[in-house]
Amino acid sequence: MCMGLSWAHVLGDAFSASNFINMWGQIISGNKPPKCLHVANPGKSKFPPSTRKKATSIKRVDPQGDSWKTPSNCKLETYYFQVHEKQLHHMVTKICAREYQAAIVSHFDVLSAVIWKCVCDIREEKGPSTVTICSNKKPNWENEFPSNGMVISIVEADLSGVKDDLWQVVKLIAEKRVGENSLIEEMVENENGEVDYIVCGANLTLLNLEEAKVYGLEINGHRPIFANYVINGVGDEGAVLVLPGPINGKGEGGCGNGLMVTVVLPESQILLLKRRLEKDWNIV
Repeated sequence: MCMGLSWAHVLGDAFSASNFINMWGQIISGNKPPKCLHVANPGKSKFPPSTRKKATSIKRVDPQGDSWKTPSNCKLETYYFQVHEKQLHHMVTKICAREYQAAIVSHFDVLSAVIWKCVCDIREEKGPSTVTICSNKKPNWENEFPSNGMVISIVEADLSGVKDDLWQVVKLIAEKRVGENSLIEEMVENENGEVDYIVCGANLTLLNLEEAKVYGLEINGHRPIFANYVINGVGDEGAVLVLPGPINGKGEGGCGNGLMVTVVLPESQILLLKRRLEKDWNIV
């Protein structure tokens, strides 16, 4: 059986979509939903807010009306690949030469650094020197009202001088993010909500979905064999989604069998990225 869920992003982030479908599975399996829900504590972002007047993580687009897909200026292609546990271990140990380095960063940070550097090399002098990172303050809620906990931040760096030392890029992604949520909210409010913006693809956008419970759906004792996200309406700069992979193909989640990666880039860049990943990291 194949099952899909279409989720308009304005209603909530990808974590809310996963939590929604997992709760739906419990209800149709005969489990009663919680009688009362409490309001989630949003918490504070660990990244400092931007001191700029305008957010650079969003891009203004022509009015879209009821259409949720923004037209792009080039043909985009989607590339899916799995990074197995052994490949992840090799990648981390090669990039994070010292044990303490591996302990302070995530697999998402390492994968993002690899892909960012690859895209920079492919585009040559065109960058990207700025990437947007989307993460979540509280990935999974239980017995709480759904809320959009997406944290949008940016990292800026010129990677043209970076050769083999990817640790410096990993460290930038892990430690040098600047939050833009407040700026985005202020810009939208100033326009009275009448102007359309995009986030994904305004810059190269890296979405950390490592902790999303994409394998949490259970119906009559059965869990998904494979689960993934597809994203539409991405801007020309592209997007990268990093999700948990199934454990030994049994759909138990938890990254036990590595990570699933979805890359959306201009068609001409996808083939070059595939070649780089296969050559440098044996990822196909």
